[in-house]
Amino acid sequence: MNSIKDKIVAFHACHQGASHNGTGKVCQDYAFSRFRAKDFYAVAIVSDGHGSSDYFRSDRGSKFAVRTTQEAINRFMQVMKETDLSSFRLEELMRQLEMNILYNLGKRFARIINAIRLRNRRRRR
Repeated sequence: MNSIKDKIVAFHACHQGASHNGTGKVCQDYAFSRFRAKDFYAVAIVSDGHGSSDYFRSDRGSKFAVRTTQEAINRFMQVMKETDLSSFRLEELMRQLEMNILYNLGKRFARIINAIRLRNRRRRR
C-alpha cells in the first residue's frame, strides 16, 4: 500500500532574470528543497540575491545563506527527534532555529571576510 510518503516530491529551481541575461550577470539566487521520508519532514529554502552590480558576489552569498540554513535545519531536526517537546512552545523553537541560522551565517561570512583580508595582505607583500 502506498503511503503519503511515497507521493511527496520536493523540487526547486532558480532562473536568471531577463535583465541579467542581456548583461551577462550570473543568477544571484539559490534554492534547495528536500523531503526526508525517513524523518517525515520537508524543507524548502530560497535566497534572493541583491541583483545589483554593486553586489558582485551576491550569487555566492545566496548559496552560503541556503547551505547554512540547510545545515542548521538538519541539526535542529536531529535534536528535535531526541527531545521531549511537551515543555516547549513552537514559537520558542522557531526563534531558537532562527537565531542559530543567523549566528552560523555570521560566522561563515566572518571566515570568508578574514580569508579575503589575509589573501589581500599576502598579495601586497
